[in-house]
Amino acid sequence: MESEVVKNVIEKAKRYLDISGDIELLDLAQKLRAYRNSLHPDKYLDEAAKKAVEEKFKDVGSILKNLQNTIEQGSTQKSSTEMTVYSQKFDLFLAESACDQANERIRELESRIDTLQSIREYEKETNEGLKRTWKQSGLSK
Repeated sequence: MESEVVKNVIEKAKRYLDISGDIELLDLAQKLRAYRNSLHPDKYLDEAAKKAVEEKFKDVGSILKNLQNTIEQGSTQKSSTEMTVYSQKFDLFLAESACDQANERIRELESRIDTLQSIREYEKETNEGLKRTWKQSGLSK
């Protein structure tokens, strides 16, 4: 018997994906993860568009996390034969999720690198300008 919380998580996920009818939880989670990844804010250059999808991205991520917890809890209710196949699918799902998290971290680090490179370039230009001004002032010898 599914609890109301579990039903709500599943229904929210299905609403986001516009799915009616039955679907395996792992399939639902994989589709939801793909959908969340399509919403990633870094895919948007326009700041307004980026802001608009950030909240939805976080909401879908939260639902995905809850769905993953539901799947983990449900795995204890399977027979040993079902568990072998289920375990393999779930391990694949977890590996894909770990890759998504690693890719997210890489995007964050790349963004920081870009920012630092911009700062470095600005400081270099500023220093060159100061050197020219210093030379033109006649104070340098």
